[in-house]
Amino acid sequence: MQIGKIVKSNSHVDYVCQVHNPGETEYAPLPHDYAFGTFVRVELTGQPGYLVGLIYSTILMNPEFGNLGPRLSPASDLEVFSPDYLREQATLVGILAVGQVTSDGQTLQGVPLVAPESLAVRAAGIGISAREAFVAMDARRGEVYYAAYGIGDGGLERLLEPGVAAPEKAAADLAICLERAHGEVVLTGTAIDAYAHVWPQGLVVAASEPPGAGGLARLCREAAERGDIADPYELLPLYLRRPDVGRMGEEKRCAW
Repeated sequence: MQIGKIVKSNSHVDYVCQVHNPGETEYAPLPHDYAFGTFVRVELTGQPGYLVGLIYSTILMNPEFGNLGPRLSPASDLEVFSPDYLREQATLVGILAVGQVTSDGQTLQGVPLVAPESLAVRAAGIGISAREAFVAMDARRGEVYYAAYGIGDGGLERLLEPGVAAPEKAAADLAICLERAHGEVVLTGTAIDAYAHVWPQGLVVAASEPPGAGGLARLCREAAERGDIADPYELLPLYLRRPDVGRMGEEKRCAW
């Protein structure tokens, strides 16, 4: 089923489609046919194959909104005398191209996979000028998940590998960061408030907010420019804690 026609392009991956109105095609598309998150196919003019797109936005265009002047004829009369005025409203959907299928069935996806650390994303979005950022998250069980990053014009530089430890151990690592950066360290993360008694006083603390889209986009762009592209088949989760349940014969069986 055709749901509409491309009427605009914001970039080489962002297209705007006008959904067919009733009467323009034999079968008018229903709202679920162009719902948010729907995958669609975009035909390529003069080329075999097609683009694979994802609907990410919907816009209703209504020229009568804000029109202070009345119509010369009511809507019921326009159906007979001026049918071309009936459907001035239009539904537009934004389509993001995520890949391409060639004529021989080969699938191409030009979006590189990059995988920045969650702590690095928080460090990239602190919005405060400093030489280093120390990110510490409350890992529960009396532990913190933390790392340190250098902040410069070239992007973030990992200075302390991500790890899980007691708050006192993390505070000792923070003291090393303070000495290296001459005190120009910004703290952020949920563990800063949760274990406020262990951290040095008088330091700048950035608001602990969820990882922002701006910081994530910045790290992804920098990784792509460096060519630091991840292989989805080689990505492995980073488990920093020992398992609570082990195999028979191991010292630690289960933690209650």
